Amino acid sequence: MACPPPAHRGMREAVICGGDRGMGGRFQRRGLASALILSAAATLMATPAVARQTSNAAQARPTPPSSGRRQVAPPVIVPGPPAPPRDPNLPSMITNPSWVRPVSPEYPATAIANGVTEGRVTLRCTGNSLGALVGCEVVAETPEGQGFGDATLAAARRARLSPLTVDGAAEDASVQFSVRFIAPVMETPPPPPPTPLPLMITEIVPIPDPASPRSTTLPPGVVPDVRRGPPPPPQPRSSVITTPSWARQPQPEYPAMAIASGVAEGRATLRCTALPNGGLSDCEVIDETPSGHGFAESALAATARARFSPRTVDAASQGARVQFTIRFAALDSVAPAPKP
Repeated sequence: MACPPPAHRGMREAVICGGDRGMGGRFQRRGLASALILSAAATLMATPAVARQTSNAAQARPTPPSSGRRQVAPPVIVPGPPAPPRDPNLPSMITNPSWVRPVSPEYPATAIANGVTEGRVTLRCTGNSLGALVGCEVVAETPEGQGFGDATLAAARRARLSPLTVDGAAEDASVQFSVRFIAPVMETPPPPPPTPLPLMITEIVPIPDPASPRSTTLPPGVVPDVRRGPPPPPQPRSSVITTPSWARQPQPEYPAMAIASGVAEGRATLRCTALPNGGLSDCEVIDETPSGHGFAESALAATARARFSPRTVDAASQGARVQFTIRFAALDSVAPAPKP
């Protein structure tokens, strides 16, 4: 390297070429190193403070782990703006009440009497801090005028709900709810068992044949004046059967009227038309003792089920009139029914 004249040398050339003494070799290299150090220090002094801070932060950044996985920084939770203050003029509202003692109204008697089988009522109340419902009013009632609203209001006085709490303190709140009514199922009681009638004895009493001749006994010493005349015509066979032969005797029931009156026995005499098949028709009452206690009616009803053996003439069944008496007698003691 050619060294320029001293007047034109810079710092680098002055270090390399030396001064008037003619430094060379080792001293020249030492001068060059010193000049370079001074140049770097000057450059560092001229660098802005912000750049130095960035460099220092980069040097202080931790070295990623040798595994090569990227680390995710935890999320930063930034608090949001504070909630606006609650307007004290707006009432609190319970939208889903929790019942301690639910509203359980009774089904209105008016609805039952009118045959209404269901109804619905909507109430609006204030639930106080104790859980009671106060200031209730009917918002809707279907159907109206059947007592559903009054029944729900009465049940609301007994109900209790869990009060609304704000910051751990109970306070009053408005609540609205609906109550549905369904008519109770009325079970019809079974009919009372029939009153058992007392056992009785029914007796068929034979009646003397009215066509039979009567015997007459004259006092001693009296001789009847007998005049012989033409022989009498043959006596027709009686058309009234007084001693029927029963295939199925009448079995009447003891009259309830006689039981109520305390009558323990009675009888009824009937005269009927005997049919060729053994049945009875066109029956009429000849006598009833005592009368007015249902013995005749009971005997007439029993003839519908009775059957007798019809009279036969030349092996053919013949119709006739039949007369018989039915006697009633209660086996159990019959006491008159108490008067209301």
